[in-house]
Amino acid sequence: MKARCLALLLSTTMFSYSNAQVTQVQTVQLPTFHYFGVSTTVVVPTRGTVSLGSIGGSTRTRFDRVGSRSVGTSAFAGGLSVSATVIDLAEMDREVLAEAARRRGAKHDVLGRPVDTSATNWLEAQRAATYLRRGQTAEGAGQAELARVFYRRVAKHGSESERQIAEARLTAIESSLAVRPRQ
Repeated sequence: MKARCLALLLSTTMFSYSNAQVTQVQTVQLPTFHYFGVSTTVVVPTRGTVSLGSIGGSTRTRFDRVGSRSVGTSAFAGGLSVSATVIDLAEMDREVLAEAARRRGAKHDVLGRPVDTSATNWLEAQRAATYLRRGQTAEGAGQAELARVFYRRVAKHGSESERQIAEARLTAIESSLAVRPRQ
């Protein structure tokens, strides 16, 4: 009976060991945070970034013992930079209102200040001169209709002397078109 009890106890023990799960060790590395403060002054351009410094390094260890080998590696890096964006809402308002006034052709902005239209005037003068040249080229090539389109633009946007030239050419073209029958 003792042998039977011993066999039963032994088989129960072996059965319970065979159902036991083998647990595996899993390492989880959590990030670490460090807070610090620095009292310094740096010059950063608007919408720019300046690196204040960085550091990095690594280490590697190796352990050999008869029958087992272990290797460990560790690396770290850190850096600090500063970014700056200056938002001047008053300046942005002035720019938007001045641009709107230029597009309207106003002499003063909404605050009563004179509007600088020199760039716009220069651009219009360049366009009028280009249209005058294109009109003369088209007229020389016998394309009276196209020349008339360019001369009309010069008459509308050109300087006083350019307007006089364009109006004279328009009169000449229209008189020649009136004489010549359409084809």
